[in-house]
Amino acid sequence: MLGKIKKLLAGIPHATQVSTYNSRILAEVVFGKNDARLRQIQTDKTITYSEFQALALIALGRTGKSVKVLDFGGGGGNHFNVVENLFPEFIESWTILETEEMVKVASKETKNPILSFVDNYSVVNKSVIPYDVILCSSSLQYTEDPVGTLNFLISQGSKVLIITRTPMTERPEYIVGVQVSKLSSNGPGKLPKNFEDTVLSYPIKIIPKAEIIKLIESRYSIRMTINEGETNFDNVGRFPCFTFYCTLNEAGAGGNR
Repeated sequence: MLGKIKKLLAGIPHATQVSTYNSRILAEVVFGKNDARLRQIQTDKTITYSEFQALALIALGRTGKSVKVLDFGGGGGNHFNVVENLFPEFIESWTILETEEMVKVASKETKNPILSFVDNYSVVNKSVIPYDVILCSSSLQYTEDPVGTLNFLISQGSKVLIITRTPMTERPEYIVGVQVSKLSSNGPGKLPKNFEDTVLSYPIKIIPKAEIIKLIESRYSIRMTINEGETNFDNVGRFPCFTFYCTLNEAGAGGNR
């Protein structure tokens, strides 16, 4: 599969060869955008629909108390910033599992004591924190092993699992490609002034919807599905995106707790 991805990357003209999301330039741009977005939220308390969706789903995961959140692929902390600034009583702790480069950039700049960044699955596995909510927002498709990643998240045994804005295919086989995007398209808001826009390319793997549902239902009940409509992934195609709000089955309780 790696050989196929390298061939696809080589066939894209004028693209900065980013073969993974673990990129310093991506991390710096996304964190810079998240920081600027935080200042906007602090000023006018205005959020976008996708930010509201994450906020509402986190709120659904509360049982009258603050929650411990694991945010997979949470970038520089945009969803945390939204929830923490508008409804700080919702959060007890928030852990973002991200790429090594994102963790390096974000950890250096982040001062909030309830927010932490980790780049290693084993750190999460050995954590003494039993997470109440796991949030995975449009991230699975950019991992090296989407099914293995989803299995890992499921194995944590959180009370609530939220998979949002994730592209899926109705076909039985995986779709592997290389997505092309502008640097400025990564993260919310405008490109920070100290960066020049360029074209990036990185692998993407679209999982069959039926397989995702089967994996989730091994331990969770899908209480709500949101059809997000189709999204175009440049150089790959258009795919329907879905959000799942899931609660742990009684038989599935335990996990790594």
